Amino acid sequence: MEGQREIRSFPIQKLPYLVTSRIIRLMESWEQENHFRFFSCGTASQETGIGRFVTLEEVSKWLKPTETNQLEIIVGLLEKFVSIIPQSFMEVHLNLPEMRTMSIQNVFFHPIIRNCEAVIIIGGKEISSEDLNFILDTASCLRHLRIEDTSTPPYGYFHEKIFELKTFECHTYDWMCIESLFTLKNHGKLSIGKNRFSYADLNRFLKFWVHCEVDMFDRYLHIDMEEDIAEDELFDGITRLNSNRFGLPAYLIKADSNHQQRRKLILCIWYQKRTLKLGAWLPDDRWPIEVEGDKTFQGEYDALIAVERRMELEQILKENRGEEILNEIRELNEQLEELQEESMFTITECIEF
Repeated sequence: MEGQREIRSFPIQKLPYLVTSRIIRLMESWEQENHFRFFSCGTASQETGIGRFVTLEEVSKWLKPTETNQLEIIVGLLEKFVSIIPQSFMEVHLNLPEMRTMSIQNVFFHPIIRNCEAVIIIGGKEISSEDLNFILDTASCLRHLRIEDTSTPPYGYFHEKIFELKTFECHTYDWMCIESLFTLKNHGKLSIGKNRFSYADLNRFLKFWVHCEVDMFDRYLHIDMEEDIAEDELFDGITRLNSNRFGLPAYLIKADSNHQQRRKLILCIWYQKRTLKLGAWLPDDRWPIEVEGDKTFQGEYDALIAVERRMELEQILKENRGEEILNEIRELNEQLEELQEESMFTITECIEF
């Protein structure tokens, strides 16, 4: 029996650029993806697998004899490569300790780099405000930003575009001030890892959240905590319902309903696995965690409205002890007793100063 013929792939990237580009353009799209799924300048490491990368040595015939600057070589090759196979997504990795001869601003000076959708910053100590601002201001297509390893922004750093990105991740948030969260507006979801927030900070944020003119986030905000929450400090001056109806301790607050742009008027805070979790819902929304029964927030919302009205009447009663006011308070008390029995909650009233 005749032995099977060995099939070897031809290293087309070692051909001159014009020849290579012509061959690639004649390929089917799936062939292009299989052969050029990853592109890297430099020597591929064993972890990444050398067969999946194009190295500088292999594309040496694409370079001009005068091209010696590393950044210019990388950008030039990237421009050539993208002109052959347009990319739907481009991710830029910045390894700060290795960037000895180039600056972040020099890298993002090039239009092709500014068109990236994701930036990952690795290593180093503190990345300067100027460099972060330059990335966020010039990378017009940026949707994802991740800061890894030992890199951190300077303490107090903030840029309004951070919360406009689809995802922003950092290995620590020790540098972030609570005031940064005040800028959230219709954000999807956000998780804040290790941080310096005090209970006074978080209390200020909750009060701002209650009175904010817009929905600050559509899904959730998670904040890492190092210890169990101190309820009296966290909710100082905030009227709330303490509820166990949904299978875990939760605190429900009514948002200020005087703002037309505010839709989700039930604010929910609960603590789980050393994480303070915040979410907002409409009164007829259902609890997102699976529990028995068909449970919405309507009963709790009605109770919070009743508590709010009763507190208003009690303040009026201090100056005008009218029978009509007393009767309305009695009716509200009866309503609240029924709702408490039905929805299993307790009420903590606080007057905010």
